Amino acid sequence: MRITQQSQALAMRADLSLVSSRLADIQRQIASGRQLDRASDDPAGALEALRYRRSLRSYEQYDRNIGDAKAWLRSGDSALGAIDARLTRAQDLTIQADNGSLDAVARSAIATELRGIADEMVGLANTHHLGRPIFGGASGNSQAYDPMGSFQGDTGTVTRTVGSGASYQVNVTGPDVFGVENPGDPINGNTFEVLREIADRVEAGLPAAVGLDAIERAHAGVHNSQATLGARLASLEKMESRNEGITIEMRSALSETEDVDLADAILDLKSQEAAYSAALGVTGRILDRSLLDFLR
Repeated sequence: MRITQQSQALAMRADLSLVSSRLADIQRQIASGRQLDRASDDPAGALEALRYRRSLRSYEQYDRNIGDAKAWLRSGDSALGAIDARLTRAQDLTIQADNGSLDAVARSAIATELRGIADEMVGLANTHHLGRPIFGGASGNSQAYDPMGSFQGDTGTVTRTVGSGASYQVNVTGPDVFGVENPGDPINGNTFEVLREIADRVEAGLPAAVGLDAIERAHAGVHNSQATLGARLASLEKMESRNEGITIEMRSALSETEDVDLADAILDLKSQEAAYSAALGVTGRILDRSLLDFLR
């Protein structure tokens, strides 16, 4: 089979171009730190990297949801702590009001403070998180309670998706905390009705101790809600830790898929540089030959 000078030159140029291309690829990988810049570099690896990136985006959203859920739960716990403190003061005033030595002025002052506590608690019951009343359920109303303590929300749940197939309820509703309204029997109604009924009884000179059991029920509602939110927060923090572990594992797997092994790449670079230099030398010697070289 006859090999012409031209065909030999074309073959050598093609080989030289291939070696040069390999060298350029390795240089690009070292410069970028990535072995996958294009899907054509490794189609299977590129598909795997896309899957990891999609999963990582999901876990990033889960992380944002967990942050919002924790903020919601902490807002609720903070409000409940303040409500519990005001109930304790109302309890002390109720006990004080049954002191037989109090005159009408003193009883009126106690009644005024009890009504003020009721108003304060309505304000706390309308605590907001990102513009939503935390005790208002899933209702779109801007307030959970009107100024007189009448519930304006619903008993719907507010949830956050915090993991694959995992959702957490982040709210407790007003009736869970403050009880249910009972205009016909206020002493057995919600917390605001109870406090105002006690205030009316104190001002009228009637025994106030009848309201102590109702205040104890109100305390129990607050404490139960605090325990519920606390348990959810603890569970949520465990889920957050689990998600962090999964995210770290996925980032490590993604790095193994996409990132270049620098030590191996440098060795490969040296090898390809030697091959390229050798190819240049051989090609230069052969392509420089002419017909006169054969006639000597």
